[in-house]
Amino acid sequence: MVSADKYIVNIFKVVLPGVGDSTKALYANGRHQCKVEVIIDKERRFIRDEWEVGESEPLTPEELASLTITRYSANENEKLPTGWSCDTTKNEFDTGLRGGSPIASSAGTTGGGEVVERYLRVDARVAIEAQRFMARVVVGGKTYTTYNVGAGSSVIIEPTRPYEKLRAAQLVAERDDALSANPVFLDIDVYYWSLPAGLRLVKNLGIDNAVDIAGVGRALRPFYSDFRMNSTMLVGGVIDIDSSVTTLRVIDVCPVKGHENKTFRIDKYPTQMRAIRVWARMFLRLVKGRDVVWRILDNYGVEHSFLLGSEDESNVLVLRDHG
Repeated sequence: MVSADKYIVNIFKVVLPGVGDSTKALYANGRHQCKVEVIIDKERRFIRDEWEVGESEPLTPEELASLTITRYSANENEKLPTGWSCDTTKNEFDTGLRGGSPIASSAGTTGGGEVVERYLRVDARVAIEAQRFMARVVVGGKTYTTYNVGAGSSVIIEPTRPYEKLRAAQLVAERDDALSANPVFLDIDVYYWSLPAGLRLVKNLGIDNAVDIAGVGRALRPFYSDFRMNSTMLVGGVIDIDSSVTTLRVIDVCPVKGHENKTFRIDKYPTQMRAIRVWARMFLRLVKGRDVVWRILDNYGVEHSFLLGSEDESNVLVLRDHG
């Protein structure tokens, strides 16, 4: 005797891997994520020889898509608190808090069940207060939550305000005499800034109010051009190219006749926070130097901003504090 199969959720729990059921390891910046693991066992129930038996089966793609994290409540349709978001995949930023260890997985120590990862984020404008969360899934057309399966599993997350943005003096600055050439005069310096230990640049947001200077190449976002003696010009800007690129041609930054295909390194130091000063015989539109705001995101999604400017008659690039 065989009857139509039915599906039930036998195990349904929500956990914070490595920390238990509560944490403050989430920076309130809208980008940092807190990993939450959901342990779920779906059973297919059927009749065999007049006995009802069950076999565990993985969630279908549709069921996986329905699995989310929301506010802890008896209401199975409860929404997340205002300013909170749930992602199905990890983004480019590290989990955990600065100075600590990345959040590990608890998979394999769950005591049975499929482990599904979800990631919570919270906006900077949200008040700092603890929130309690549950998991929700739709299996066999029925909605289950960790509130109404088993003992009512939940996790508590209290956001943390991000640490103060970095000051220019906290960065390690290096300058490389990347390329010099004659008889058509050319001198290129590449500047590098490295973040303090434990932090690294993940996304270069670029400079505010970059200027459009005809003739400047694809890899440079300029913020000034200035005349110097003997028909030469100085141009300064931020490198704006894929992080996998390790060398540039002169034509990628400025039009210097006779040197277009000469190359120079932009990877002498392991950082993506880089700028270039070109001094060469060339003719470009004059844009007097002024400080511009340069914004970056570190590995915890925290935004830092600096003022990038020049001194010594536009010959030297300098990084200053912003705000």
